[in-house]
Amino acid sequence: MEQNEKKEFIAPYARYIWLALGALLLIVALSTSDGFRFRTDTSNMTKSITLVVDYGASERKWNGQFSDKVRVWDLLQQATALSKTDLVATGNFYPYKIDGHQNNTEWGWHYYLNGKLQTVPPFESFASNGDEVVFKWEAY
Repeated sequence: MEQNEKKEFIAPYARYIWLALGALLLIVALSTSDGFRFRTDTSNMTKSITLVVDYGASERKWNGQFSDKVRVWDLLQQATALSKTDLVATGNFYPYKIDGHQNNTEWGWHYYLNGKLQTVPPFESFASNGDEVVFKWEAY
């Protein structure tokens, strides 16, 4: 094979290598940003948002630090996705079912922001660092 033929053979692969390197750099940049993400190690955080899903007999808790206020629905959706928890919503973004606990005529999901029962859908409510959001499975 002549040297000219070798260059033509290598050149198409160089483009793919640069594209792969660019994609890798983009993934690294996005994963290290201070945007929307939950962290398991909260020892060095000054303030974070705490999200609790209270099943009555047990609960799950997540902590996350965010650069700005965030929708309560987004918090719940992100936390359940990270923990592979089943989440089904109603048409107005209230939880209909979380981890097998489905709304019925006697029990349902309610949510509290800093201890106060909320009456607006979680999609319309926002939390900031220092807030606690609790979704409770409780009697109507």
